Amino acid sequence: MTHADLTLHHSSIDFEVQQSRLTLEEATGIKVETFAYPYGKVDDFVIGMVRDYGYLAGMGLGLNYEHTSYSLFNLSRIEIQSDYDLSTFAGLLPWSDH
Repeated sequence: MTHADLTLHHSSIDFEVQQSRLTLEEATGIKVETFAYPYGKVDDFVIGMVRDYGYLAGMGLGLNYEHTSYSLFNLSRIEIQSDYDLSTFAGLLPWSDH
């Protein structure tokens, strides 16, 4: 809802995690099943709450391309900046030889 760092604001988890889902589902008519942690920051409490709210997975930030069932609530994603050109973007892909 406000893109708060949830690791610093545990008291706002209900609003940030649950209300954002309800708002998105109402606006789009599409079921929201995954959660992207603001700034990619996460801790055990946040993971537990996202799981308890019924999400199927959660995305942080990182460069790890290998995931297991244990990492479903802390999947890595690479941040793409608006000033990246195609070559820079291509170099981030796991099959890239850059």
